[in-house]
Amino acid sequence: MAHKCNQLFNCACGSKLWQSLLPKDFNPSFELNDQTEDNAPESFIMHAVNGGTILTMREGMNENVEAIGIKDGKILAVGSFEDVKPNFSDSDPEIKIEGSATLIPAFIEPHVHIIPSAVINTGLDLSPFYGQQLRESVFPKQEYNFDWVKKVLTEKAGEITAGEGWILGHNMDPSLFSSGNKVINADTLDGISNSVPIYITNTSGHLAYINSAAIKVIDDHNKIVEAENGSEKQKIVSTGKNGVLEELSEMVPVLKVLIETYDYENGAIKPQAKKRIVQELEKLFENAVSSGSTYMLDAALDEKQIEILKAYAETGKVRIGGAYLIDSLAQLNTSIGSLGLPNSGDENFNLAFLKLIADGSSQGLTGYQYTPYDCNENYEVFAHAEQSGFNEENEDKIKKLAEQNITGLFNYGYPLEFNGLMRIANNYGWPTMTHANGDHAIDRTLIAFKQAGITKKTKDQRRDRIEHCSLLSPSTMAEMEHLGISPSFTIGHVGYWGWNFKNTIIGQQRADQLDLCASAINNHGMRITLHSDYSVTPMGPLRYMEQAITRLMESAPNQSLEVLNPNERLTPFQALKAMTYDAAWQCHADKWVGSLEVGKCADFTVLAESPLRYQNRKNMAYPAQGMRDIPVLKTFKGGKQVFVQPQESYLSNISWDNESKALAFKYTGPKVSPPKGVEAQIWYQLQDENGDALTDKCTEPMNSVYFNREVEILADKLAKFDSDSVTRFYLVAGVYLQSKQADVIATKAFIDKCSGTSEVNYKTSINELQLMPSSGSVSFEVPSDIQKPENGTCWLFVTDVNTNYGWGNGQKLNEGEHPGLYYSKEVNTDELKNGSIGLNGLNLESGKTYKVGLCLGSNYRIAAYAVTQCVDEPTSD
Repeated sequence: MAHKCNQLFNCACGSKLWQSLLPKDFNPSFELNDQTEDNAPESFIMHAVNGGTILTMREGMNENVEAIGIKDGKILAVGSFEDVKPNFSDSDPEIKIEGSATLIPAFIEPHVHIIPSAVINTGLDLSPFYGQQLRESVFPKQEYNFDWVKKVLTEKAGEITAGEGWILGHNMDPSLFSSGNKVINADTLDGISNSVPIYITNTSGHLAYINSAAIKVIDDHNKIVEAENGSEKQKIVSTGKNGVLEELSEMVPVLKVLIETYDYENGAIKPQAKKRIVQELEKLFENAVSSGSTYMLDAALDEKQIEILKAYAETGKVRIGGAYLIDSLAQLNTSIGSLGLPNSGDENFNLAFLKLIADGSSQGLTGYQYTPYDCNENYEVFAHAEQSGFNEENEDKIKKLAEQNITGLFNYGYPLEFNGLMRIANNYGWPTMTHANGDHAIDRTLIAFKQAGITKKTKDQRRDRIEHCSLLSPSTMAEMEHLGISPSFTIGHVGYWGWNFKNTIIGQQRADQLDLCASAINNHGMRITLHSDYSVTPMGPLRYMEQAITRLMESAPNQSLEVLNPNERLTPFQALKAMTYDAAWQCHADKWVGSLEVGKCADFTVLAESPLRYQNRKNMAYPAQGMRDIPVLKTFKGGKQVFVQPQESYLSNISWDNESKALAFKYTGPKVSPPKGVEAQIWYQLQDENGDALTDKCTEPMNSVYFNREVEILADKLAKFDSDSVTRFYLVAGVYLQSKQADVIATKAFIDKCSGTSEVNYKTSINELQLMPSSGSVSFEVPSDIQKPENGTCWLFVTDVNTNYGWGNGQKLNEGEHPGLYYSKEVNTDELKNGSIGLNGLNLESGKTYKVGLCLGSNYRIAAYAVTQCVDEPTSD
């Protein structure tokens, strides 16, 4: 198949496919507002004590202070506690940062796609990622290939009755398939289902795949069109070549027909579709703050997105910057006058750039290169045929060497249209952020900057950027420095795709040109940033830092530790600066965020450990490996706490909708660290007042948001649930290990279907915790009539404050066997119901801070924990 540039854009981040899934009247701003805490104190002090750290990043420096004072959402004072305290009254709270905990400026996500990602995420996730990891690194016995994709789709197809629904899958990435068939079409998808329509998008945004059932829906649609329009063929929808759809011109019409066929009733999109998008938006923002970010720059906005996100940002959990997407010279000429002035927004929402998309993605083989890719569109390496010698068996492969001509695509007319776009942007004073992956696309972009009259003199005012900026050379970096252009790197290209770039897609020489972070900083004085391009890669600033510091290729066979171009590794401080101080500068947000200085917004995050001092105890050859797992304890935006790591299990936001026969709720629980090969899930079930099951046990994955997981139960799809006769019931939920029995309730709520609300909310929590050097006690709250674990026992443990036990260890924990574990005690379930347990023989250090956790069940399913300081004498009421 030959890729052809017949419609913008040829990359996932510029694809407008999501617009087909967004309801025309969709505006969820009113549902997403008021997400910050209203009861936060107006004035308080953050105080580093007992080894805690506050890192300000003032003027881009590694500066530690003892205290910062916050008043009315802004930073009022910074320095020693003696200097900060006089600015506040005795009644203003003091929040301590203790032990290894470190307070830093909140991270900045400099390149994401908010609404498109939320819309696409309503479908099945077929990506190679599980949380922040490649799926194969979490499940080493479960390869990421088409067989896995088939398994996921087959399970979903089994839930759908033919003629009543369809399946949308997204972000399937054959470039990271580790084995098996990489050629997907209607024939291969028919092996999943030939009765339920299937539509899958390739992660490159360049291709989509449908099965025969979807083709039949389109054929039926075309027959109606032909009957109504006669010979008017332009309304006929193409089903591609054997179900393979190329470009948006083929993809969008098919998607629209499927939506109109199954997702509409009475001419309007079903309410459930809108609700799912809202849920995905909430999850996306929750992911951001739980990873320590409070500022996101959306890199491809249109008028509709600007309207929605601007309204959200006024009271939402994150601040939003943006770039207005330009897809043609005609569009720019039409819209430039109505956009107003660049960077005229405020701390909540600011439109900073115009966005141009020069080429596609290198892993999607559409990044514009000077030299052809080393593989064909099915990721077969041409060199393999050449090296195998000529004989009858490989004659076809030898012939394909002549087809080694894939160099990617350029999206605009060049040079007149592309140079014209850059010139008009400059004339109107708009900075640009230009997507360019391939070396040829980067050169064309630099020529356009130069032709537009952009020079180093405008660097601090304009802050023009090249996005992704994948394949660089000393000469292109020198030209970028001369023109005052800075790069923003998708560092996942190195971490996630590095091995495949090196061995399959572009070869060793060009792979060594990927994301030259250190050279950009050290040799050319550039202020760089690291980004996710979400949803191309998962959000996670600590993960970007880890990948930039180690440059380990995570998709290498057998997870071998190989580094891609070690000379380009960043220091931990350079990586942190790229995610905070320099990111704020590059996003035109430095007057508000990026460092903790007087007058700036009080946006900061508290980590369990400093990324500057982090040391991987298991692998000192690469000490930064695992940095992505440093726990984020709290995140503040404008002095209000928008995230705190949950310490207990409970249910909230419970509602029953009689009309749709649906129950919605949010489950919250402590952070979990499942062992390799085990999927983290929650389970839930409806029970009657006697504790008898009304439904089967349902499960939900917890790979992206380990807390605050909203799920919707459709009663008509659950066995035994009679919506007419059952009016009062319990919702029970707990933690779950893949292939293990979910045997313990962690939390429970009583529902009255008539009122649609929860009357009682049971939870698991630890209260009145007291630790003494040789003895102590803990009281707790657990759901009444808690189910009995398989062996009748649960566990209490005492660990180092930064150790995340529970789920990560499938065996009995003994003192001394695991780093950070000081105590573990087996507890009988009946004893657990008493609400208080004595801890004896602790042998702990007075004055040190510890974590006490409660695991319900023999598999260390952590349900609650609390943190306290060990004291010599018990505290009195």
